[in-house]
Amino acid sequence: MRRFVAVIVSSVALPMLLTACPADGTGEGEGEGDGEGDAVTLPFAALVNGAPFSCQGDPAFVLGSGDVATTFLDARFYVHDIELLAGSERRPVTLDANTFQRDGVALLDFENGDSASCDTGSPETHTAVTGRVSSVAGVTGVSFVVGVPEDLNHLDVAAVEAPLNVQSMYWNWTGGYKFLKVDVQTDVGGRSSFFHVGSTACSGDPGAITCANPNRIALELDIDLAKGVDVDLARLFDGIDLDAAPAAGDPVKGCMSGPDDPECTTPFTTVLGLAHGDGTPGVQGLFSAAE
Repeated sequence: MRRFVAVIVSSVALPMLLTACPADGTGEGEGEGDGEGDAVTLPFAALVNGAPFSCQGDPAFVLGSGDVATTFLDARFYVHDIELLAGSERRPVTLDANTFQRDGVALLDFENGDSASCDTGSPETHTAVTGRVSSVAGVTGVSFVVGVPEDLNHLDVAAVEAPLNVQSMYWNWTGGYKFLKVDVQTDVGGRSSFFHVGSTACSGDPGAITCANPNRIALELDIDLAKGVDVDLARLFDGIDLDAAPAAGDPVKGCMSGPDDPECTTPFTTVLGLAHGDGTPGVQGLFSAAE
């Protein structure tokens, strides 16, 4: 079993619920997390400007610097290295093995492939991480990392099990996985904008690839056992005019994690808490405590 180690880069309040019931899309919840210890569920709620996420908002979601009516096409991200904190003690969470969780990695999936705007995704959703921990007694915090661990990031997507076999969450051998993928389309002009976070400036051959910009988001958070965690996806498009054409020399509308991508600068620093290009990391603002 892999050991989990999280690097602290930001701190906001994150509560969680503890339950023995599997989350949506997890099947029977059987596998790696079976056995001794306490069952644990860490729920995530996707929001858009404080309203519940859906593939097709009614009324439409208003996003970006131009307050543009927008429909979501996709909303997914990976997490790993989940630990509960009790004072100075770190307690790794052993994840249940199922369609959305395996080998310490979980895919949170909010899109619904049955909806018209999200018809490229899967109809199943997965909105909570489930597993087991040695004990929930005295828990005072939680840590996790958004992304795929480096030792799993450059696999052959066609030869691995779920959740790392999702082709739409994968770039290529060198770049690896899309750690976070949120896509939208404007309702009037039909212009698509993509927000994909993953490692960049990667080089080498399979089995020996290194990336100058890992772009994993590591968090250590306070918890409230009676509540969950909110992820406000609208924040990813702060400062971006979704009606505008891509900047000169930028082939794709939106942020694709490149260090020279102008539409990554503001959200990387003020939303993800990551350094962009030659800049310095800011403060994470995507995840917050549910109210």
